[in-house]
Amino acid sequence: MADSEISACGPIADMDRCPLFGRYWGQSADPEKAARRIVEIANAVEAVQDGRIYIELINGLFLFRHKGSPAEYGAGMKLALERGWLVMHESGTFVRFTPAGAELFA
Repeated sequence: MADSEISACGPIADMDRCPLFGRYWGQSADPEKAARRIVEIANAVEAVQDGRIYIELINGLFLFRHKGSPAEYGAGMKLALERGWLVMHESGTFVRFTPAGAELFA
């Protein structure tokens, strides 16, 4: 990458480490932190009928407001689903909180 290229953390020339999720350049993301961030975002988003939370609302906020990467989003969502905090509809268009996920904010 050239020094003038921009990353999710800002200009590479200005940074020797990326503060995003506490990771450094060249190291992998922390899926635990990403999963918790995804669940926090899902909790803040207003659910529509039957507790549905549209996936684009979560990934849009994660990627653009919180400056996460697609890899971090994928790893975090996978972990949130594996831990049983969220359940995704078979269409992939929305998620719902499970009782275990709801307990995180009780």
